[in-house]
Amino acid sequence: MKVVIVGTGFSGVGMAIQLKRAGFTEITILEQAASIGGTWRDNTYPGCACDIVSHLYSYSFYQNPKWTQNYSGWDEIQKYLEDCVDHFGLRSSIRFNAEVESCEYNNDNSASHNDDGCLWTVKVKGDAAAPIRCHFLISASGVLTRASIPKFTQRDGGFRGPSFHTAQWDHSVSLEGKHVAVVGTGASAIQVIPEVVKVASRVSVFQRTPPWVIRKRDGEVPSWQKHLYTYCPPALWLRRLSWYLDAELSTYLISAKPNIFRMAEKSAKEHMEKGVQDAERRVQLTPTFHIGCKRILLSNTYYPAMAREHVDIIQDAIDGVTPRGIVTGGGGQKEHEVDVIIYATGFEIHDLRGTPAIIGRTGRDLRDEWTENGQHAFYGTFVHGFPNYAVLLGPNTGLGTNSIVYMIECQINLVVRMLKEMQRAQRKQIEVKRDVEVAFNNRIQSASGDSVWKSGCRSWYLDGRGRNTTLWPFTTLRFWWETMRIGSDSFIFSA
Repeated sequence: MKVVIVGTGFSGVGMAIQLKRAGFTEITILEQAASIGGTWRDNTYPGCACDIVSHLYSYSFYQNPKWTQNYSGWDEIQKYLEDCVDHFGLRSSIRFNAEVESCEYNNDNSASHNDDGCLWTVKVKGDAAAPIRCHFLISASGVLTRASIPKFTQRDGGFRGPSFHTAQWDHSVSLEGKHVAVVGTGASAIQVIPEVVKVASRVSVFQRTPPWVIRKRDGEVPSWQKHLYTYCPPALWLRRLSWYLDAELSTYLISAKPNIFRMAEKSAKEHMEKGVQDAERRVQLTPTFHIGCKRILLSNTYYPAMAREHVDIIQDAIDGVTPRGIVTGGGGQKEHEVDVIIYATGFEIHDLRGTPAIIGRTGRDLRDEWTENGQHAFYGTFVHGFPNYAVLLGPNTGLGTNSIVYMIECQINLVVRMLKEMQRAQRKQIEVKRDVEVAFNNRIQSASGDSVWKSGCRSWYLDGRGRNTTLWPFTTLRFWWETMRIGSDSFIFSA
């Protein structure tokens, strides 16, 4: 069976490893860049690190006993992925600089048209060679791949100085002694701002809404622990389990127990007050929504950085940019002159423009289906109307406090199991039943209805209709249990 995987981040690499271990050898992995890594290849801004503990943000089947930090930086995570690729011998299966243009299901399966039995045709941009054909297609390109650049950057002729997104960091630009504007106060902003304030003469932070930031239990992993984990693997498993249960409990308590998230808010406010002494600045940094409505952020350096005298917080709405800086206040009432603009504005999650076309069995483009009806998939993996197609980290597989790698592994195990079942039954196609997928998605939306994510904040967790198409609304243990119990009766198998 020929399998094509699109993407070489944690999803794509993990999928390829487990397929290879399961006996599937005809694997082609397409990567649009010149190297592997996905998110951790692209995000190299100062301070960039994972907000999930290292020993949990890694594969269960290939653990790393030598993480140097509790929360590793981008470079160490990137090295881990490189090690995985080499250890499992995947590099020869990867085609680099291969950006996918379109993937189309072959409706005409006659012998003259499809003598190799392949059901999908994958076209690569700018590739004069014949399109790639495969029996099964897996999209593993992730969601944090397309930087969200504010529309106002295109107005008024643009800014004449250096400007870039955190995911496209320009390392040739020196911030030493510069007046730097940082737009946004989300996950990347709270990491980069403490680094910027160390070198910039002045920092202007443009904030729409302040985030909830809690203490980060960071620090170096002691040498004795690394030795223990190396020579006594059960100790590493136990440590990993303790981190997992801690994250799982946090997910349950904050999402299900109002009294608990009020306690969490009190603790977060105390954390802020320790780092910020000025009363007016504290007001500017205090969220007006419940903790958990947006992603809870972890940092020990953000609040002290925001309390520095050369840092300004600007809460007025941004109207646009001029050659000299940023204008705010409605109608461009005030211009803030700066030397450099950094956009810490996240990623395009719901806007599918610019993503490859995925044309299914009925000729329907998955981008159109998801744009018109909201993103949906059976356990974030299978979509009715798209046979022999799976997506990793699809709709409703995101998490607020736990490791996304755990969710990826659950999806990978499900895909491998269904491929084996297809082979066992001597069938060529597998497609999730429509009523099964609809029932699943109705349950997800029902469970999300009274969640903290819908308590009044503006968040990328929800789409334009106010539907939760991003997060899994239960515990990850439940995701594992339910995906393990999915049987072949949820699918249509055909010759």
